[in-house]
Amino acid sequence: MPSSSHTPATMQDVARHARLHKSTVSLALRNDPRIPRATQLKVQAAAEALGYKLNPLVANILGRRRRRLGSHISPVLAFVNLVPETWFKPGSFFERQFLGARNQARLLDLELERFDLGAKGLDSRALGKILRARGIRGAIIGPSQRAVTHLRLPWEDLAAVHLGAGVLRPALHQCHVDFSQALSLTFKQLRRRGCRRIGLAMAAESDRMVSHRWFMTYAFLQSRLPKDEQVEALTTSATASQLAAWLLKEKPDALVSYEHFGAERFTTLGLRVPEDLAFAALNVEEGSTATGVNCRAEELGAAAVDLLVSSLQINQLGIPATPRHVTLEATWSEGRTPPPRPVQPGGVDRWKQRLERPWRQSPTRAGWKSISLKAAANRPLHSPQNAWLTGIPLPRLPETLHLYGIPFRHSGKAVVFASRHRPDGLARLRLPVGRPFRRLCLLQACAWPGKAQRFGSIEVAFAHGRHETIPLTTAGNRGDENATTHDWWPNSRLIENRHIRPVVLHQKPEDGHPGYAARLYVLEWANPSPRSAVAHLNIQVDPGAEPCWGLVAATIC
Repeated sequence: MPSSSHTPATMQDVARHARLHKSTVSLALRNDPRIPRATQLKVQAAAEALGYKLNPLVANILGRRRRRLGSHISPVLAFVNLVPETWFKPGSFFERQFLGARNQARLLDLELERFDLGAKGLDSRALGKILRARGIRGAIIGPSQRAVTHLRLPWEDLAAVHLGAGVLRPALHQCHVDFSQALSLTFKQLRRRGCRRIGLAMAAESDRMVSHRWFMTYAFLQSRLPKDEQVEALTTSATASQLAAWLLKEKPDALVSYEHFGAERFTTLGLRVPEDLAFAALNVEEGSTATGVNCRAEELGAAAVDLLVSSLQINQLGIPATPRHVTLEATWSEGRTPPPRPVQPGGVDRWKQRLERPWRQSPTRAGWKSISLKAAANRPLHSPQNAWLTGIPLPRLPETLHLYGIPFRHSGKAVVFASRHRPDGLARLRLPVGRPFRRLCLLQACAWPGKAQRFGSIEVAFAHGRHETIPLTTAGNRGDENATTHDWWPNSRLIENRHIRPVVLHQKPEDGHPGYAARLYVLEWANPSPRSAVAHLNIQVDPGAEPCWGLVAATIC
């Protein structure tokens, strides 16, 4: 019987109206999984008809009592990791998200346990069996590296939240940063510092992981700028060569990307940040000195736990009919990479001129000095005793070589090694130097090496008598063999405060062209001093059966 208009309805009234026991009504109002769904809907309809509302004070007291007496709900929540374990390096965005979620769970007297999907043969079906067996009813699904992720878990027994912005099937409640606000904040901060041409560099796969939110926002922001300030986005993973070509084409004042994108490529290209190019990161890592937006990884993890626990408290299990999205605004983190104010335009052009200087300027200018290759023979070049060292053009070597996407011209003449004239199969060249230097550039080339790798070394003989040997690969076909040209810059080999950095490019034989491989070596001294004075360099290579291999140019600074 309905209660009078002056007396609030009680749970007993609802039980009497639904013709059920009071304890059944209590469980049904809390969506307890032990009560059939049809019964839950019947009780909730009766409560709505009677105007019954749970007293929040009474609910709080009863909740604390249940926690003291124990509960059938497991105190463990699952964190389902969908990315490689290597992405969880200390201080990374992924690790910070997990730690933020775990800390929030512990504040609520819960424990968050990580399950790495794909590790040790763990698939979604096996994980579902584990969750059921352990009575785990709450799960946070971590970010995925895929554009669309399909998971098969016992959703009818789970309350779940997706911590990420990708497309997950089935659709769940989600927590992620506000990407539009984060990129808009980045543009606002860079333009406030005088940057007018702002470019975005990001692999298309990375943008798909967040449902294209970065590129959509970037396109909108660019559409509001004057035509001469608009910059086309770089939408590939971008090797150093591709990045250089894009920089020369677009000439941006600032570059926006993920933090890991810039460090190695900028070092490779000799870019000075922020003097040549301002850089803003879209995910400033913990302890980083980069400037950019902080996507608040820890807070996102905590928000995901709060959203999950709120579903568990009302026993809202299964796939939600209307998924909710919780977004957090990014904050600005000031580091060492923003440009000085006001920005001096033409930073990319200054970088290009500085990079070209060693080859395009006269050796007598800017402190550069040519090393005489012909004098290094110490004998007439064309003598029969020294036939292996001759000054002849290399086979079909282009007059202009492209390094980092920038053309470099050379003389086309070289000191050439031909191993068939050497009984030991090795070719040696002694280059006298006689003074300290900061940088040595060697441009060498050979006929197309095919599958072979030619090895050698540069021996540095210091004036005070010490010798150091730096191994090198003289030619090779690392990288994409289908590419017409290719450049490669591995990790620098460190020898005290010196290192040698190679760049290689090649063209495969085609249409009668014999093909070639060329490499630029840059040997740098961080702090040249009288003690680093070099008497000479001994270059030794094993050109194998190739008809010729040689140096095209050698300069020091």
